[in-house]
Amino acid sequence: MIRRVAYGKAVFAGMAGAVVLEFVARLMILAGATFFDVVGTLGALAQPYVSGLAAWTIGMALHLTVGALFAVFYAFFFWSTLPLRPMFQGLAFALIPMVLAIIVMRPQFELMNPLLATGELPPSGLFGLSGGVSGPISIAAGHMIWGATLGLLYVRPVGYPSDKNPELVSSRRPKAIRPATDIDDTPATGFMSATGVECSYPTLDRGRWRMDEMDACGHYRYWRKDLELVRQLGIRYLRYGPPLHLTNPARGRYDWGFPDEVAGEMRRMGVVPIMDLCHFGLPDWLENFQNPETPQALADYARAFAQRYNWVRFYTPVNEMYVCETQRALGLWNEQTRDERAFETGFSQFCLLRTCRAWSHPDFDISETMDHALFEPTL
Repeated sequence: MIRRVAYGKAVFAGMAGAVVLEFVARLMILAGATFFDVVGTLGALAQPYVSGLAAWTIGMALHLTVGALFAVFYAFFFWSTLPLRPMFQGLAFALIPMVLAIIVMRPQFELMNPLLATGELPPSGLFGLSGGVSGPISIAAGHMIWGATLGLLYVRPVGYPSDKNPELVSSRRPKAIRPATDIDDTPATGFMSATGVECSYPTLDRGRWRMDEMDACGHYRYWRKDLELVRQLGIRYLRYGPPLHLTNPARGRYDWGFPDEVAGEMRRMGVVPIMDLCHFGLPDWLENFQNPETPQALADYARAFAQRYNWVRFYTPVNEMYVCETQRALGLWNEQTRDERAFETGFSQFCLLRTCRAWSHPDFDISETMDHALFEPTL
């Protein structure tokens, strides 16, 4: 399993859950209710003969550490594995440390505490039931509080707000592209062994959050190194998708700064690009694939791109139309609508783009990428 973990966000969420748990527990204890004092227990275990603020501080430090460690485990192994809303994912995960706390950790902590051996601390019995069920119930309630807080805070480990674009490596003004003097002569019908950079950029939450995979994998910072690795692998052909949402930030306006840098380096290194012009997402100004302006806007972008980089021969105009629309129809990204009419509208937009005149040039070779859900035998 490969996933991106936002460690800082996970640690913060785990510690915040620990703070909320301690706040609730302390209020309950001060109010005279029977509630398991996890911070007091940890403080007494670490420094059994220290009391007051010092013991609380030690216990709280340990409590925060444990909360953070479990949160990282949650982020790496558990997050998004269940089809539940974030808070309920956190609650489901909290069952794991809850059971461990009741069955293993609390009895073990008591055995480790020297005050129990001297009789200064009474044993709680099997599963802490000697004082009634309030002990285990309060432990369970505390873990549910921690889990709900964790789930609510650890969301969207990948991406950024749509109105806050990532910082690209170069802020220099775009340079003029060199004339097309070294176009690759590989026949369009020949077999090419290629690799690619994952460049998806769909949105969530009605366009307010963008899942930019080039940003997530660090490509905007390390793109030169990525191109070097392509050549070190002995591969010449690279499927590459310049970020449409950053290159076409407004109607009729194009920012060629980053694509110019990358394309220039590709030519210098002898990397032959298969340019992927639309990969699961649109610029903010177009909003989503239900917008009737989409085909024309993307056709204009394709035409401007082809004119600027006239040495590029291979293109993927639109990446996996079917995947893009099925993910949307499942409510996972972009419009996040589930009706059939929206599916038909979005898919027809792709089909119109695919037939645009920008691809009628005889020197262009079109590379189709499509997920197939149904295969029919021809014989």
